[in-house]
Amino acid sequence: MATTTDDPVFGHHMTFAEADGRLTVDLVLDPGGWIPKHLHPKTVEYWTLREGEVTIIVAGEDRRPAPGEVVMVKAGTPHAVRNDATRPATLRVVVNPAGAMRRCLEDGAAFNRDGRLTPRGLPKSWSALRDAATYVVRYADTTVLLMPPPFPPPIVQRTLLPLLARR
Repeated sequence: MATTTDDPVFGHHMTFAEADGRLTVDLVLDPGGWIPKHLHPKTVEYWTLREGEVTIIVAGEDRRPAPGEVVMVKAGTPHAVRNDATRPATLRVVVNPAGAMRRCLEDGAAFNRDGRLTPRGLPKSWSALRDAATYVVRYADTTVLLMPPPFPPPIVQRTLLPLLARR
């Protein structure tokens, strides 16, 4: 069954469907919406632009796919997405294997809807920082966040954030 969730901090709306061990995410990225730099240690993603304009940054290289074009992101490859256009963009993302990706995205969006992050996605309070640390630790095998400083690099995420995380 497909379900939809919204992420107001990063300006996107996701509809999920799972089949055959893969997750399909139909994504609407609002004007100015973005997905911060991150990587997935164990999954491959296939991004297909359906409508609009986006920039997909893969391993530091800007790609501006045409509608219907597929951009593959291999496991372990840093990537980000942004919509600098004046109208929404729609994409389909296939994640293989699905793993915990759906829960990771749903939990992240729910956290972002709570209003405890800045527009750049950084925690506004000590409590929000602890909850963010808990999220990062919980999904470390699914997603490694690589947002710009002051977000900690992966080595710090693995060593220090577990100390902050709620148990």
